[in-house]
Amino acid sequence: RGIPDNVIRIGASSFSGCSGLTNVVLGSGTTGIDDSAFSGCSQLAGIALLSGVTGIGAAAFSSCGLTTVGISSNITTIGEGAFHSCTNLTGIEVDENNGFYCSSNGVLYDKTLTILVQYPAGKAGSFPVPAGVTNIAPHAFESCRELPGVTIPDSVTSIGSYAFNRSGLTSVFLPWSIESLGVGAFHSCTNLTRIDMEAGSTFYSSLDGVLYNWDATVLIQFPDGKTNQYAIPDGTLEIGEVAFADNAGLLAITFPAGLTNIGSRAFAGCSGLGSVSLPTGVTHIGSQAFYGCNQLTNVMLPETITDIGDATFTTCTRMAEILLPSSLTNLGSSTFAGCTNLTRISIPDGVTQIGNSVFDSCMNLTEVTFGQGVSEINPMAFMQCN
Repeated sequence: RGIPDNVIRIGASSFSGCSGLTNVVLGSGTTGIDDSAFSGCSQLAGIALLSGVTGIGAAAFSSCGLTTVGISSNITTIGEGAFHSCTNLTGIEVDENNGFYCSSNGVLYDKTLTILVQYPAGKAGSFPVPAGVTNIAPHAFESCRELPGVTIPDSVTSIGSYAFNRSGLTSVFLPWSIESLGVGAFHSCTNLTRIDMEAGSTFYSSLDGVLYNWDATVLIQFPDGKTNQYAIPDGTLEIGEVAFADNAGLLAITFPAGLTNIGSRAFAGCSGLGSVSLPTGVTHIGSQAFYGCNQLTNVMLPETITDIGDATFTTCTRMAEILLPSSLTNLGSSTFAGCTNLTRISIPDGVTQIGNSVFDSCMNLTEVTFGQGVSEINPMAFMQCN
């Protein structure tokens, strides 16, 4: 049935995940569709955006079954990735009287054709980004599995977060003009074997197809199509957020002396990684850094680490034992949640709090030794530790 005429807004996530929803009829009074309102409605093949609708939230129709989309003249705002991952979507059309957006060959842009807002995920073939585009919006090409290549002109200065996430790219050449790359811009591109940077950039560089910042001290993105093993070069001080995330083919990694920081989700989902030995000097491991590394059996942590973030080793199901260094002062929540093979652990003296769900579902944990500094244990710290 349709949305009643007196409903003004479709709230955030209202119908999210309703996989059986096939049709939506908006009421005449509806003016706004909020963030993720219809995300994951995989059978939703079409929706009429009536003239009363003025705003569409971020990811409002992400991962829907839409085949075409028509943007009326009254729509003034479209959130990030509003139509991302709609793999049946081949075109987005905009009323020519719309003062904020336009469409060219089924691709959604802002009115001035300087921001590429959304590329239809069902559109097949390589794509040349038009000259004059300066910004590629976050999630713009997400899940474009039939996109083997993209040509980026030197008018582009910014590429948003997860812009090409899960796309079919096989290689990428970035122009010198790029000044800003969002987190995970090329994350989870399983066919991507190289990311090359044009000479002359003062913001980024590329070493053997791996993307770094300009002086190669921060590793930004390791292409998912590069597999087996990798030795991070000397001089690298930091591994960026989601840099290696979800690379199932990465089997071994060698870390350089001088490394100090591992970013959030840096190796999350690297299901082939069997062991990790971090060098002296690393002080911080970001949240979810090794989340879901379900083949990880051996982890060596140096006596310089002070902080292990939330859910760092969650669901590392093969890890039986880990030695926490005496330098450690912070153990994040859910750090070892779901480590079903973990049998024993000792908490260093510098840790004062055992937080929420740190050992949740560690079903084979039989022995815990607390350091002298522990003053608080969260009631759910050892939930389901049978």
